[in-house]
Amino acid sequence: MHRRCGRIAGSSETVEMTEAADWYIRHGQVTVAPCVSIERSQIKSPDSGYGVFVDVEKLQEEECEAVELLRIPYANVISVKTLMEWLSTKNDGFEASKDLIKTYLSLFLQEKTNHQFVTETNMLILYLVLMTILSDRGYGFPSKFVIYLRNVILKTQLSTPVLEVLTQGAGNAGAHYRNGPQEMFLSTLLQFISGAFMGYTKTTVLRTYAAVLSRCLEIPHEVSRGSDDYTVSSSLVPILDFTNHSCEHRNAYFDVDRESNDVLLMLDVAACTGLGDRFEVFISYCPVEELVHFKHTYGFFPRASCGIQFWHMFLSDTWLKEERAPHDSSDLFQLYSDMRVLPYIELALVSGQVYVNDYSGSFLELLLPFAKIEGPSDKESKIAILKGDGKFIAEAKTDFLAFLARYLDKLLETGPKLHAGPVCPSLRDILLRELELSKRLRNTLQHGSAFLSSHMAESSFAHSCPPPAPSPAYAYMYTSS
Repeated sequence: MHRRCGRIAGSSETVEMTEAADWYIRHGQVTVAPCVSIERSQIKSPDSGYGVFVDVEKLQEEECEAVELLRIPYANVISVKTLMEWLSTKNDGFEASKDLIKTYLSLFLQEKTNHQFVTETNMLILYLVLMTILSDRGYGFPSKFVIYLRNVILKTQLSTPVLEVLTQGAGNAGAHYRNGPQEMFLSTLLQFISGAFMGYTKTTVLRTYAAVLSRCLEIPHEVSRGSDDYTVSSSLVPILDFTNHSCEHRNAYFDVDRESNDVLLMLDVAACTGLGDRFEVFISYCPVEELVHFKHTYGFFPRASCGIQFWHMFLSDTWLKEERAPHDSSDLFQLYSDMRVLPYIELALVSGQVYVNDYSGSFLELLLPFAKIEGPSDKESKIAILKGDGKFIAEAKTDFLAFLARYLDKLLETGPKLHAGPVCPSLRDILLRELELSKRLRNTLQHGSAFLSSHMAESSFAHSCPPPAPSPAYAYMYTSS
């Protein structure tokens, strides 16, 4: 059962972001429950920003499973789809602005090498960068866009590895944890904007990029009316995007009204037991917490969870070049490159312990250089043979663990010295966390099996991480077929 709590203006703090929230509420753009306020988050972090809060006394007393806290009309959701719909409207007084947006989009896509960057999120970034620059130069746009751009997007400040690499430079330390595709896209975008607009502000592009990446939510939509099948779209949802993330303390979720396509923030009443008379609302930005992805996207590591978290441990290409495969004269870097395998180990963080996730779909690819398979040379055939022979897998795992022990020993010995060199702050954070996890994994290797399958049955393991982006050394995997 769902219940509407009504509609009320939110907080009136004289700060840009809360002013944006007030504007949306005053102009009927967002429906807010009377129990809701937007205030500084209670998360103990200097970068935590704002959060959504619930006052229990203002909740009605009838029993229900979920309470509608926010309703954001479809027309106010900012996505590639809604922006394209706006561009196609007629006689709204913004024809000159829309014509320029179309012109610059066309210019960007005329360059065929830019087609590799066409994702929903990247195109949304491009749209909003163009709108921000044109708005600054006097071109008109609907108020709902201008308010969000000026008071939310351009006021969002965070540091991520991609931003720091492009603004501060980067040495060799942590290069294997860099996001090659996004560095390429942002570099290309900066070059395109500098050629299209004289005297543009680089900060505008960088802030828009970081804000869109960190504030986007994957909003579900029906494939067709009444269908159980759905797709997700990268969307910016005003006010709902003030809600902070926590898988462990999640007490709300976002949904879509199938009749109107409005986006809803729903309070999970059962998850609020014992939270007191006033509490902060948390949602899950994504169902699986992979810590490197979080640092790249949101600029922070999520808190340690009572559930399972993951770490994609990228193997240094420098050290892989020094390691020979046990059944081949080639070095591991060359073998992985030839097979187009991204060399990373998916670590599972469970109850304070660190394990190699041998249930991961990428694990068999990682084992290939350690398997003594004669005959076929293509990756798919080798994986098929490996899957069909438990002896092959067991032997490959043994050789892999020997390599892993050497790798961890080298990392723990040279890591602190390596990290003392020039490296941007976000990558340093990643490398220091890698050191911490490596110590725990090395301890697991010394005192028992390092494989997750030895500690948890596959039937009880329902998590699946999307693959990570390749570092610059493996960027060809992204740019060519």
